[in-house]
Amino acid sequence: MMEQVKLNLYYFYKASWKTIAIFWSIYLGFVFALMLLTIAFQAEISFMGVSTLPSFIFTMIYGLIFFKETFPQAIKFGVNRQSYFISIWFYFIFFTIVMTIIGQVLLSVVNLITNLFSIDNFKFVGFNYETVTNTMDANLILYEGLLYIFIFLLTMLIGAAYFRYGMKIGTIIVITIPLLLIVFREIAAEMLELLTYLVFAHENYTIFAFLVPYIIFSTLIYLAIRKASVIDQVSFKS
Repeated sequence: MMEQVKLNLYYFYKASWKTIAIFWSIYLGFVFALMLLTIAFQAEISFMGVSTLPSFIFTMIYGLIFFKETFPQAIKFGVNRQSYFISIWFYFIFFTIVMTIIGQVLLSVVNLITNLFSIDNFKFVGFNYETVTNTMDANLILYEGLLYIFIFLLTMLIGAAYFRYGMKIGTIIVITIPLLLIVFREIAAEMLELLTYLVFAHENYTIFAFLVPYIIFSTLIYLAIRKASVIDQVSFKS
């Protein structure tokens, strides 16, 4: 099984590194273009960016298409479903490490340049709160990584639902929980209370709380993988 996992991880790497590299290249170019604008116009432009927001949005989109792009090919290559499931967890961890490191390096380089050249009208911050002043704090970096995995798991689950059941049934599945929470307000209030355990600035926060959604999302993804066809039902039924 481990040989299949290694082969699958290599396939994930070959299928994804260009996409990730293109994203960071565009993002880096955009940030430095804005920096040049703020330098050119001095006090007329004041930019304050949050470095993790675009990478979180990228992870959402990437997670949605990841299952569709990798699952059929992996199965056609002879990888069994258990190996695929184990592989995606290793990939989540590698993806999180890479995205977090690149994000932190970008943040450090931009802040170094702004401090070196005294660019006061360009502010570029990482995942931070007003009560936390150290953007390189290990707890914040860990929290950023936990959010990458959370977002990737959730959006991959949504993508798997559409892949397996098609557009109509997939949409019904995706919107059922939000609709139920709107109808049953008391349950929604309890859910919001539970979500405070995932919010860094909240007193209820604990990193171990992420284990609950991780286990739930992973279980549902495994169930989707176990009997999923290699044919994308959205494309097939359209």
